[in-house]
Amino acid sequence: MTKLQDEYEIEVSTDKNGRERNTAVYRGEFFTINLDKTEFLRFRQTSVAYLSIITVLHVLAGFINNQGMRQFYVSLPYTIAFFPLLYLGMGIFHLPKTKLKFQSDEVRLSFDRMKTASISLLALLGVGIIGELVYLIGFSLPGKRNTEFLFFILEFLPFLLTYFLLRSRQRVVLTPLEREK
Repeated sequence: MTKLQDEYEIEVSTDKNGRERNTAVYRGEFFTINLDKTEFLRFRQTSVAYLSIITVLHVLAGFINNQGMRQFYVSLPYTIAFFPLLYLGMGIFHLPKTKLKFQSDEVRLSFDRMKTASISLLALLGVGIIGELVYLIGFSLPGKRNTEFLFFILEFLPFLLTYFLLRSRQRVVLTPLEREK
């Protein structure tokens, strides 16, 4: 709440019955983005589509009965990756439905959270992929590599999609409205 303390003021008003009403009024900075309405709607829809596909592929990879998932350097990043995936979803679903002036708390809860969660998810998926490669090269049995390759592909595709999602988020430029004058 301390982050928002300087951005809101409490206005006291009196209603017709003489009771005082406290109303929070936003006095902070407003932001705009470099996309028009159709581009912003397309950005929102593609973000939801990316999130859906990433989630489905990541969960499907967990259902594969492969020996690599029994190694902590594969299973730990896989499991921890659900946290940034959750925060990524929260950021995407906090994106406004229409393009308006954005308050700084909306920017933090949507655009900034998307960026942070995408980077975290990318890192964890990358560590899991490297762990699976280490297992594939050094420890897997030659006759049982089919499930390892399937797991690798089902983790590499979300890695790529997360990268594309991060790139599409980086194309969105937030500009304070006061600087546009």
